[in-house]
Amino acid sequence: MSASFPFALAALVLAVPLVAAYLHRRRRVEKRVPSLLLLRVIAGTSRPTRRAWSRPRHLVSLVLVLLALVGLVLALVDLHDEHDRPRDFVVVFDTSASMGASDGSTRLQHGIEAVDTALGALRPGDRVALVTTGAQTLVRVGLTEDHGRVREVLGTLTPEGGSQGAAAALRIADAICRAGEDGSIVLVSDLVGVDIPATSCPVEHIAVGRDGLQGPWSAPRTFHVLASRRPGEKGDKTPPELVIDDVQAYGNIFIVAGRTEAGAGLRVNGELVAVAPNGTFTKTVLVAKEGWNVLELKAMDNSGNEATVRRRVFVETL
Repeated sequence: MSASFPFALAALVLAVPLVAAYLHRRRRVEKRVPSLLLLRVIAGTSRPTRRAWSRPRHLVSLVLVLLALVGLVLALVDLHDEHDRPRDFVVVFDTSASMGASDGSTRLQHGIEAVDTALGALRPGDRVALVTTGAQTLVRVGLTEDHGRVREVLGTLTPEGGSQGAAAALRIADAICRAGEDGSIVLVSDLVGVDIPATSCPVEHIAVGRDGLQGPWSAPRTFHVLASRRPGEKGDKTPPELVIDDVQAYGNIFIVAGRTEAGAGLRVNGELVAVAPNGTFTKTVLVAKEGWNVLELKAMDNSGNEATVRRRVFVETL
């Protein structure tokens, strides 16, 4: 069933009064006329009847109208089962350095083979998007029915970089997934250093480990160990380094990548951001306001010194 089914049912019910209107025949009303000849012209040779129903005079017209009504009903109602409808799959592929671990074939290659097998099982109309995270977080392929294009891009992937951008990649995938009606996210990863945020779309997982493809996955946990000052130590007065290396724009979604002092706390537009042990970070920011906006980054080291960097971005929605 679809949302248009009640309208289709209402259109079908219209057939009843429509047929009744064609079959209905008005009763003859007695009238006085000045001439018998005029009466014969009006009444004809048939005998008067009191029946209110009769055979339709325009049978062809009735059939054509009913056929048009049936066509309207078929256009409104969806006769396909919900499980047969095309679906959207947003693949988030972890290309971090840990995916290069090998025992003959790399984890990356195991993941590519698994996705290739899954693509072969898709039905016509199913769409696939590809987002990668590693050295960079990128939307490699938007939602498309060209599964061959996705295979082509998968063949170019190489393991490099860290896993700190995985959360941003999953948020981007969630935004792409929510744009469709029926979709899910497929994460291909060994889960080394991967932080998985909450998403609106369901997340399926192709777990790749030391022994190749693994079974169901458990929620990962990340820990950050920071060196604290000794009691009474005042610390330095030098603000931490804070650099924006790249800002990628996808409509009103911005991916901010940069680096700061290792162990420093970081906030982007007031939201806490995880910083990798080497000081790098990636943050996905959703901007609701159209036009010019400001992304404000604030870093604070263990001594309480702060550094602030601002970047203007422009949001234009079509």
